[in-house]
Amino acid sequence: MKRSAIIPESRIEILNDAEVNREGKYVLYLMQRAHRSEQNFALEYAVKLANQHSCPLLVAFGYDPEFPDANDRHLDFMLGGLQKTAQALRRRNIGFIFRTESPLKLAAGLSEEAAEMVVDKGYLRYHRSLYHGLCRRLTTRLTQVETDSVVPHSLVSDKQEYAARTIRPKVMKQLDDHLVWLDTTSVNIAFQLDHLPTDDIQRVRDSLPFSDIHSVTEFFPEGTAAARSRFDDFLKNELAEYDKLRNQPHDPRLSHMSPYLHFGQISPLYLLLRMRELWDRKSKNTESFTEELAVRRSLSQNFCLHQREYDSFECLPGWAKESLNKHKDDEREQIYTRKQLENGETNDPYWNAAQQEMVLTGYMHNHMRMYWGKRILGWCNTPEYAYQTTLYLNNKYFLDGRDPNSFANVAWLFGLHDQGWKERPVYGKVRIMTQGGLKRKTDPEAYRKKVEQMSR
Repeated sequence: MKRSAIIPESRIEILNDAEVNREGKYVLYLMQRAHRSEQNFALEYAVKLANQHSCPLLVAFGYDPEFPDANDRHLDFMLGGLQKTAQALRRRNIGFIFRTESPLKLAAGLSEEAAEMVVDKGYLRYHRSLYHGLCRRLTTRLTQVETDSVVPHSLVSDKQEYAARTIRPKVMKQLDDHLVWLDTTSVNIAFQLDHLPTDDIQRVRDSLPFSDIHSVTEFFPEGTAAARSRFDDFLKNELAEYDKLRNQPHDPRLSHMSPYLHFGQISPLYLLLRMRELWDRKSKNTESFTEELAVRRSLSQNFCLHQREYDSFECLPGWAKESLNKHKDDEREQIYTRKQLENGETNDPYWNAAQQEMVLTGYMHNHMRMYWGKRILGWCNTPEYAYQTTLYLNNKYFLDGRDPNSFANVAWLFGLHDQGWKERPVYGKVRIMTQGGLKRKTDPEAYRKKVEQMSR
């Protein structure tokens, strides 16, 4: 595979009109999306700027206790990964500061002594609002670098895509051009500005109360090294049967990379390149994995970039909203409260097992996620409340919740990126998934027993 230290122009966007501060003491990288020290275009771009200005590089992370829907489960995994990233950065002579304050306040303060500032591109409303706020407050240049997509979105599409079939050719025709290992660049001047205070990540992590939710690092050890190890195990032992068995929840062949991708602890480009080092790129298994990592993730990110209401029932296509509203007063076979659903107290043992897996591990097999969400739609008194309930459970318990993939997946349950199907009560023309269909395609009883065993 090809290697290069060059950051493609298509990944770089200057966000403001401010000039470089020639008196700056360091280049500042506000780390938000990409919590890693390798295969990180934003970090390597910041290194190049620091060397260009003959100054050190400082990476800063602002831990925002008010981050939307974040809880102790998410924070524990995130903070553990940041500890390891901070150590790796210091081995590269790059400074790292962690503070318990809003990223806006932290970055605005540190930028006063910065020659330039770099941020990694985010796809959600939070990041866009943060960077907009920085543009209003900074007096030095602010540059955004896209590092969590395989093909930069500036080259893919400038509008919301209708479905995977419309975005797939736009991604795939450019894929090979972007399958290049990113070489690291050494920092010429080590960071030694010790007067800048930093908070103790471990102390913050130890203070998490876990009052109504528990840590899941037993199932998902945090950090880039853990992600690499887990992925290599997948390549060696499971990819050979990925296409055949990935939809079997009782005995799947899956990478389990979604939590690491969500927190930026691993690069999607790294995963594709590593797979192609060890496997024939033309095999059905590698093609299926590439579809998920390059095409489907791009579709989800595209959705969040171009749909302002990505976390609302209003984001759905017109036909889906019209059809669901037409059937909103249909009689339901059963109605459950949100608390009953959260506790897994339904008459469906397979749905209860899926809910239990999510609460226990922070993860749910993707086929069961689809079934899980479709059943919620049929069990709530209105489609709007079903949407809100699905998003609530998704964001609270999944390690990879609050992610473009998750927001798009929840919306898919209600018709996004899909087509109209045979009209039915409650669901209208939105695709339905039944227990009978689950039994035909999978072995849900074996899955239920597997989850039961895990919970002992």
